Amino acid sequence: MFRFILLSLVLNYLVVGYELSSVDANVESRLAEAKARFKELQANIGREILNSPRTASNTNLRENKGPHLTASNIWLASYIATSPSTCGQSGAIYDVYGQPIPPACTPTGNANQWYKVIGCTNQGTSGVNIESQTYSDAGCTNEQGSEYTYFLQNCGDSSATVSYTCFNDNTNSAAPWAIPTQPSTPAGYLISQFSSTDTSCSGNPISYTVLVNGICMNEFEYACPEGKAYSSSTCSGTPYTFALNTGCMQSSSSGSDYNYQCYN
Repeated sequence: MFRFILLSLVLNYLVVGYELSSVDANVESRLAEAKARFKELQANIGREILNSPRTASNTNLRENKGPHLTASNIWLASYIATSPSTCGQSGAIYDVYGQPIPPACTPTGNANQWYKVIGCTNQGTSGVNIESQTYSDAGCTNEQGSEYTYFLQNCGDSSATVSYTCFNDNTNSAAPWAIPTQPSTPAGYLISQFSSTDTSCSGNPISYTVLVNGICMNEFEYACPEGKAYSSSTCSGTPYTFALNTGCMQSSSSGSDYNYQCYN
């Protein structure tokens, strides 16, 4: 009996130690996953832009949405649901990732041709349009041909769990991480990433992610100001409860600064 109790204590100690060491690793891995997903998205957008047919925009439509196309601060937010069947449902979002789309003048790979993103338009519940324009100069001042779009479809296939929203200076908030209303930014554990020179986390973040309260994912559940770690992927059983880090601090694995806070 004594050996059984001792073994139980040792196993419990190991589990708690594992969960403690996994807390920061879990946050870091979620950030890395989100960044990788956005880089892949950017690459896909670039390929679609270069390969898409150059169809002219409706002149009247362009006139109506003209101020939108001049937005200087365009953000694309991705909402990841727990399953394809719940994609697009605000109550099933377990992770939100937001990244700005800079209107950088980018070479297309063709001689004397550059392009930049000039807008992002929400298409109701179906998805978003990323709008781009080709130019004949490296400063992207001389338009070449007509503008064109790349459509990002919400919950686009049987395996998709992602829906999207555009934000910009002119048609809605340029600070989407500061909107605590579903489905824009659900309540949860907000992690804002800042440049390495913003050591006080006082400026605008360069990306953000929200680990949403009350949704089980990968053995973790968030209920700010606490997190819960389970030994079961379904978050069943008795969890190990831990206080979430808050405040501005430097990441242990990168030079960037992060601000951790509970967001309700």
